[in-house]
Amino acid sequence: MTARLQLEYDGSGFSGWAFQPGARTIQGELETAIATILRRPVALAVAGRTDAGVHAWGRSPRMKVRLPRWQPQCRAPAGCGRRALR
Repeated sequence: MTARLQLEYDGSGFSGWAFQPGARTIQGELETAIATILRRPVALAVAGRTDAGVHAWGRSPRMKVRLPRWQPQCRAPAGCGRRALR
């Protein structure tokens, strides 16, 4: 599944959007935070980039997310219907 984020940020103190080894970037900080929550590495993709110190509004990075497989509560082949929704 692809998840899209909607962001705005103050870029002061960051070396732009794109990950750079040894530099504090928006992408690097977000990927680290999301990986901590999901307990697995993530890679954000976005159209374009920003330079050092640039702010953004309406930024929409996306990432691939693997979710656990959904299991219906009802095991009957054709009997789930409305009962599963109650």
